[in-house]
Amino acid sequence: MDAQDITALTRGAKLFDLGVELANGIPHFPLHAPFMYQMIRQRGDFVYAGGASAAIDLICCPTHIGTHIDGFGRYSKDGQLCGGIPTAGNQEKLAGLKVYGMETVTPIVRRGVLLDVAAFRNMESLPRSTALNQRHWRRRPSGPRWPSDRGT
Repeated sequence: MDAQDITALTRGAKLFDLGVELANGIPHFPLHAPFMYQMIRQRGDFVYAGGASAAIDLICCPTHIGTHIDGFGRYSKDGQLCGGIPTAGNQEKLAGLKVYGMETVTPIVRRGVLLDVAAFRNMESLPRSTALNQRHWRRRPSGPRWPSDRGT
């Protein structure tokens, strides 16, 4: 699907960016490193001749944080990736995966059902640290089943 197809598909639709802003303190799985940002040199910390100065930022961003999807290379079983491809020889600590990298995933543009959990709970917005699953609902929403029951 190219940009023209996406534009035609979404013309007149209301679009929602489902990405989560990456910031210090966003929730993460406890066994994974957290997202970290630091401005290690501020403008003015070092001033070049003529008054020029620059900032230097440092970002540490694990690949399994925030809004993301996992590619087929994320998991293996018995030393094999999806399709029986051996992990040996297809991964390197500094270069990553040789197969099933996220660069092979095409953009995902689909119709969807938006569940406004904050409105459902009579709130303006949810606290930043809120993780949602079915136990947060007082009753199970019927919304997610309606499209799948109709085959859409």
